Amino acid sequence: MVDLGSHEVTKPPRSEQAFEDYPTLGALVTRAQATWRESCDRLPLVRRRLWRALVRAGALKERALGTLMPSRMRFVHFDWPLRPEVCPCDVHCCEYLAERDIRGRSVFHFGTGGHHVVGITNRDRGLDNEILGITASPPEHSRYVRLVIRSPSLGKHYKVLFADIYDLGNAGLPTFDLVTLFHLCEFSSPADPRRRMDDAGVLDLFLSKLSPGGRILFYRGSFGYQAATPLIERAVGGGKMSFVECYKSLDVYQVPERNPHRR
Repeated sequence: MVDLGSHEVTKPPRSEQAFEDYPTLGALVTRAQATWRESCDRLPLVRRRLWRALVRAGALKERALGTLMPSRMRFVHFDWPLRPEVCPCDVHCCEYLAERDIRGRSVFHFGTGGHHVVGITNRDRGLDNEILGITASPPEHSRYVRLVIRSPSLGKHYKVLFADIYDLGNAGLPTFDLVTLFHLCEFSSPADPRRRMDDAGVLDLFLSKLSPGGRILFYRGSFGYQAATPLIERAVGGGKMSFVECYKSLDVYQVPERNPHRR
């Protein structure tokens, strides 16, 4: 009889290298977290590319419709999101109003954006400026309507007009204490006879609507700023306004205390 009780049966030892190659739970979690962070980092880039593609597609559509229907209004088919790293002018405008303690004034704001941050910040900080914004974007105006329906307090001191700024007239505008023309020379076409005025006319109009000592703000980062610069210099040379300060990305000018160009 063979005595098996005196023999121990043992498993072959696992090599240390094999154990090190086998991923532990902690390593799996770390790897998963890194993959998730990498995916999150890519999301803004994906969103920006998708947004640009949609903008280009919409622009082609509007160009085609404009060719088929020449009388069709020229408008912006998309709404601009809040992207301070790309376009900080509205954020800097909010900071300017707060830091200069501008309250209870009449303000005209050219280009509201789909975020409507100027109006929302004016309400949230209790500045109570009477702000009239203008947009040529149906989605931006629709978002304003939805925001006011949900929170009527926004509309108390913030109104948004859907219109082409180049079709405004003197008789239809009140007097303002502060005007922003951040997007001057971005949308006009000198060859478009349907509009009442060009960019020079827009600048002259709002200079004439400023109260004595009123201020007008321009955005240096605008892609239309280079074209707007000769208009600004001409207005300064003609004594219609004078430079006050550079505030972050904005240039601030002021009309004389006695504004001879006021209409």
